[in-house]
Amino acid sequence: ENPAFLNYGWRLAILVGAGLLAFRSFLRTKLIESPDFLALKEKGYVTDLPVKSLLLSQWREVLLAFLSVVYYRTTLNFLVYPFLFKFFAQEGRDATAVLALGFAFSVLSIFLGALMTFKLSWIKVAIASVASTSLTVPLVLLDDPLTLLPLFVTSSLGWGAMGYMVGEFDPRHRSTGTGLVFNTSDVVPSVLSVVLLPFLKATYVGKPLVTVVIVEEAVILASLFSLFLIRRKKSTTEV
Repeated sequence: ENPAFLNYGWRLAILVGAGLLAFRSFLRTKLIESPDFLALKEKGYVTDLPVKSLLLSQWREVLLAFLSVVYYRTTLNFLVYPFLFKFFAQEGRDATAVLALGFAFSVLSIFLGALMTFKLSWIKVAIASVASTSLTVPLVLLDDPLTLLPLFVTSSLGWGAMGYMVGEFDPRHRSTGTGLVFNTSDVVPSVLSVVLLPFLKATYVGKPLVTVVIVEEAVILASLFSLFLIRRKKSTTEV
C-alpha cells in the first residue's frame, strides 16, 4: 500500500545489518585471546589456514555442530518471518504486535537458555528446545499469526545455550569452528526458500502447505539426531 516503503523500506534492514557488521568487526579487533590459545600460538600449533586444519581434524564435530544449530535459522528465517510477512500483506491482518512480542519473547528465551545452561548442560537445553520446536511447528497450519509466538520461544531457548558449543572444538579451533558453524547455518534458510519457492508462493497467497511444515520438521529432526550423537560421544569420552 505504501510504494515508498516497498521501494526503499527493505533497504533499511540492509543498512542496519551493514552497520552491525562494521561494529562487530571493530569489536573483534579489540578482543583478547584466551590464555590456552596464546599458549598454543607460542608453541607454533596455530596454523595459517585454520579452516583447512579444522576440517581435516574435526570435520565430524563441525558437521554435527552445524546440523545442531541449523533448526534455529530455518525455524525463524524460513518459516516464522515469511509467514509474518504474509500476514502483513493480507488486508486487515496486522501482525505488528505479534512481531514485537515475538522479538521480546525471543530475547528473553535466549537469556533464559543461557541461564539454564549453568544448571544443565548446553546439550540438554538444546535438545529440549529442538523437541519443543518440533511440537509447535505444526501450529502454523492454523494460519494465524498468534500461533507463531510459541516458535519464537521454543527455538530461541536453544540458541541461548549454543554459545557453549565452543567447548566441542579443541582450543586452537574454537573461534574458527564456532564461526564456521554459525555463519554457514545462515545460508540454509535461503537455499530452502529457493528450492521450495513454488510451495512458498502457494503458501503465502493461500493456506499454509503441509510440504513446508514437513521440510522444517525434517531439518529439526536432523538437529535433534545430531545433538543426541554429540551427547553420546561426550558420555563415551567421559567414561
